[in-house]
Order: sequence, then C-alpha cells, then structure tokens
Amino acid sequence: MHPTTPQPLIRLPLGRLSVAGAGVAAAAAICVGAFVRGLSGELVLRDGALAAGAVLGGLAVGIVFLALWGKRSVFTWGALVIGGSTVRLAASTGIAAAIYIAQSPDRLAFWMAFLAGSFAAIAQELAIVMPALRAAAPMPGASQNPPTPEPLRA
Repeated sequence: MHPTTPQPLIRLPLGRLSVAGAGVAAAAAICVGAFVRGLSGELVLRDGALAAGAVLGGLAVGIVFLALWGKRSVFTWGALVIGGSTVRLAASTGIAAAIYIAQSPDRLAFWMAFLAGSFAAIAQELAIVMPALRAAAPMPGASQNPPTPEPLRA
C-alpha cells in the first residue's frame, strides 16, 4: 500500500480495545502475581492487583491518546498505534514505579505480574487493531472499477 493511494477515513474500535484490553491485562497480571507468590507457599493477590492497576492506568492513557486523533486514514493509524503503544508503556511503567515505591510489594511477583499484564495488553491491542486496519485498507492493485470479462470465443 502506497501513501498516495486513496484511503478511507476510519476510527479505531477503541471501545472494544479498552474493554478487552483491560480484562485480559488485569487477568494476566493478577494470575501471574498470584502464581509467583504461590510458589513461595502464599496465596496473595495484592501484588498482581497492584501491577494490574499500573497496566490499566497506562492502558487508559494510551486509549485517550488514540481517541484524540478522531478519524484518520489507515496509513496514518499505523504510526499512531505505535505511538499509542509507546505512550501506554511509558505511562504504565511510571505508574508501576510509583506504586512499587509507595506500596513496597514483593519485588519478583509485582514486576513479573506487571510484565505479564503489559504483554497481554499489547497482544490484545494487536489482535483488535490489526484486523480493523486490514479490513479498511484498500487492496493493492485493486482498482475501483473491476475489469469486465471478455466474451467467450468458440
């Protein structure tokens, strides 16, 4: 796809992204946090829940960043999604560092849960955004007027 090819203006499915991303990221962070703490014989959800809070805060910031752009072409959304992911990761890492300093959770459980939640968030983001962009993208080499077939000759 070339940047000069006419492209439709679309909005990303931010509602689906926020709900699905939040659910998957929070579940991953809490489960991994509980698993890591469970290896030491304790069943504690606190570390995973704190990490999930950091990931969810960053996810909210990333969604707001993407929502600010409104309708854009498919070509433009590619760069903006990368920017939104970067904003999400920076915000969630900052929130996680602040939570870690303020709450003093178990180091291994908290950071492993944070990484699991962050990986789940980016995977869910790609699973929702990429099909939306592919569906709206014009097919390479396809023209607006399909060629008419030649009549059959005997």
